[in-house]
This record gives sequence, C-alpha cells and structure tokens, in this order.
Amino acid sequence: MRVIHNGIKRKHRRFLSLFFNSLGYSFLLFPLASLFSLEVIPWLPQPYQPQLFGSYTYSTYRDVANAVRQLSARSHDQELQAGIGLATMTHWALDLDVEFARTPRFDFGFRSVGAQIRKQLYNDIGGDFLSFTPGLLLRIVPPKALRDVSTPYHYQFNGEVNLALGKEWSQEIYWRCRLYNFTGFGIANRGSPWVRSLVALGLNREDQLEFQTSLWYDRGFGDQTGVNTSPSVFKGWKSIDHRSLDIGVSFRYLFRYWGSFTFEVRRRLYARSFPEKVTFFLIRYELPLSF
Repeated sequence: MRVIHNGIKRKHRRFLSLFFNSLGYSFLLFPLASLFSLEVIPWLPQPYQPQLFGSYTYSTYRDVANAVRQLSARSHDQELQAGIGLATMTHWALDLDVEFARTPRFDFGFRSVGAQIRKQLYNDIGGDFLSFTPGLLLRIVPPKALRDVSTPYHYQFNGEVNLALGKEWSQEIYWRCRLYNFTGFGIANRGSPWVRSLVALGLNREDQLEFQTSLWYDRGFGDQTGVNTSPSVFKGWKSIDHRSLDIGVSFRYLFRYWGSFTFEVRRRLYARSFPEKVTFFLIRYELPLSF
C-alpha cells in the first residue's frame, strides 16, 4: 500500500509540474492574450475597448520580520507583468494577467497567472452617488515559485471575493479628484484566509497628468508567526500570520493617442512575519485598442 501511495504522489507532482510548465509556455506563445494587470478601481473602461498592460517592478529588502532563518543577503527582485482587460455594455469586466519573476532564490520564470471578473452595480459618473464594483479573482501559482519568500501568494490556487467603492468629483469635462477603496477576502486551496485593502486618493489635470497616493494593507490569518526563508522549507504564506502596510505615490502621463505611462514608488512602513522595509519601483504602460 505504501508503494502504491508513493507512486500516486509522484504521478501527482509530475502532473502539476507538466501543467504549470505548459501554462507558462502558452503565455509565451500568445503574448497579446496575456498583456495586462488586474484592476482595483471601481470604474470600468470604455465598453468593448480592450486595455493592454505591461509593467516592470524592481523591489529590494534585506530582512523578513520574525524569520527563524534569515536571508543571507539583500534580496533584489524583478517582476514582469502583462495583461488585458475588457468591459461590456452591460457593465461586466474581465481582466487577465501573467507574471514572470527573477529573485536570488528563483531563476527567471513563470510565477503566476490570474483572472478576474467584475460587475459594476452603481456608477457615480452615470448619476449614482457612488461607484460600486464587486468581483471574483482566481490566481494560479506553480509550486516552484511558492518556495520563494518574495512570492506574495498563499498556495497554488488562490481565490478571492473583492469589492471596489469610489467617488469622483468633476470640473467641466474632466474628473479632478477621486477617492476609492478596494478590499479583497480570499483563501487558497490549502491554509488560512487573508484580507487585503487599498485606500487611494487621485488628482487629475485635464486627462494629461494624474497623481495618486495610496495605502496598502495585507493580513494573513495563519497560526504561525515564524518564517523559515529556506527554499527547501518555505512553501507559501498559507499558514503564516503575516501583516504589512505599504504607502505609495504614482504619476501617470497620458499620451493623446498612444495610451499612458505610469511611474510608482512604494515603501513598506510595517511588517510582521513578512518581508520588511521593502522599497518598490514600478513602471507601467497601458494601451487601449479601438476598432
């Protein structure tokens, strides 16, 4: 019986490895189908106008808070993300994205793929007092990526229910100021749930230049506080009682015909059982397509 059980486990691991490898290669073969980043704002783009996204993020940190085995050197991480989003006339929206990463513990490769579907129930631009958009998200992560403490996901299949709520104030034909919140409640196929929340304030100058400041809070409800950073031991954040608070500022320049370019800086203010004092630098390009 033990021999049969071990054989089944080996076949299961082999199946997962082949599945994730083929998934990563499929996104390399179809780049336009994977150009985007999952949205958090409650406002939807123009109906049937696909939004293509591509971003590069560099982040660095030295320590993991409450580590029982600390990193041997400063971590310098790089991430590429690409995706696409599409909204309909009936106020539904679908977002997809794919991530590739390189860190000292993870050679450059496929890190995750995500899909999100949302429904805008209220729209303050259309006359409602607030915009309100709930959604469902699924993110799949290969086992190899989960062995890196820089991978921020709980386990292989991560599901989330999220809510976005916001208000815009306009002057003439442009929005001048907007305030919104995004909150997600999730759980993976193994481990404890999590909650993450974003509060952001944005300013707009005639749809040419946008400024935004934001606060991100993440909390995992695991029963362990110690973090062993060794790739041979660490297998995702599913069982860790982790917490973090980030502050960020971003500038977005909108071209007349060729989309927009965003630069963002984010700093981790607080961490418990999570990478601490992390600094993020992000550049992002967005291109709406019209047919």
